Amino acid sequence: MKKKTILSFLTGFFIILAFVARFYFHIPLLETSASYILYPFVQAYRYTVKPIGSFVSHRRSKKELQRLLAKRENQLLQVLAENIVLKMSVDFEHETKELQRFKKRYKTNELICTQIIARIHDDQKHEWLIDVGSRHGVQKNMVAVFKNCLLGKITEAYPWYSKVTVLSDKTCNVAAFCLKTKATGIIHGTKQDSLQLAHVSHLATVIQNDLVVSAGKGLIYPRGFALGKVEAACKGSLCYDISVKPMLDFDSIEYCYLIKKS
Repeated sequence: MKKKTILSFLTGFFIILAFVARFYFHIPLLETSASYILYPFVQAYRYTVKPIGSFVSHRRSKKELQRLLAKRENQLLQVLAENIVLKMSVDFEHETKELQRFKKRYKTNELICTQIIARIHDDQKHEWLIDVGSRHGVQKNMVAVFKNCLLGKITEAYPWYSKVTVLSDKTCNVAAFCLKTKATGIIHGTKQDSLQLAHVSHLATVIQNDLVVSAGKGLIYPRGFALGKVEAACKGSLCYDISVKPMLDFDSIEYCYLIKKS
C-alpha cells in the first residue's frame, strides 16, 4: 500500500512537471523525453560512427590523391623524356653547326656526316672508328674534314662502320705548303700533339705561325684545307726541321664530314 502511494505520488509529480514545462517553458513533453533517449545515441555517433566515417572519407581521399599523384608522376616522366629529346637535338645542332655551314658552302650531295664512335691512339697507330660504312656510301680514301680543316682519310670501309687514319699517324703523308711564303713540303704524323712538315728546302722561307694548307697533289687529299700552323722551324744544311701545331684538337672532335677529292 505504501509503495503504491509513493508510485502514485511520483507519477503525479512528473505529470505536473510536464504540464509546467509545457505551459511555462514551452518545451514539449515528448521532445524532452526523446532527448533523454537520444542522448546516448548522439554520444555514440560522436565517438564511434563519426570517427569511422571520417576515417573512411580520409582513406577515400588518400586513394584519390595517390591516383592523382601517380598520374602527375607519369606526366612528369613524359615531360622529362621530351625535354631530353629536345636537349639532345639542341646539342646535336650545336655540335654540327659548322658542318652544316661547310655543307652549304660546298653544295655537294657527296658529303657524308658521321660521328666518331671510338679512338685508337697508341704507339703503333692513330685511328678513329666512325658510325658509317660501305652501306652508307663510304669508300676507301675518302677524306675526313671539320671546320675546313683536314683530319685524315678512310683506310678501311666496312659495311656498318669505317676506319679513319688521322693526320697524327706516322703513315699519313699530305702534300702541303705554307700560305704566306709558299714553301712546299710533306706533312707527316708524329703521334704527338704536333705534326712535321718535311722536305722543305733550306732555300725556302719559313716563318712562325704561318698557316699550312693541303696542296691538292696526289689522288686523295683535296687542295685548300688547313692542316696547322708553323710552331717552330730549324734550318738544316739541306732541309728545314719544321714542327706544325694542328689546327684542331683531334681528341675533342665528335663529328666530321667525309668527302672525295673530286
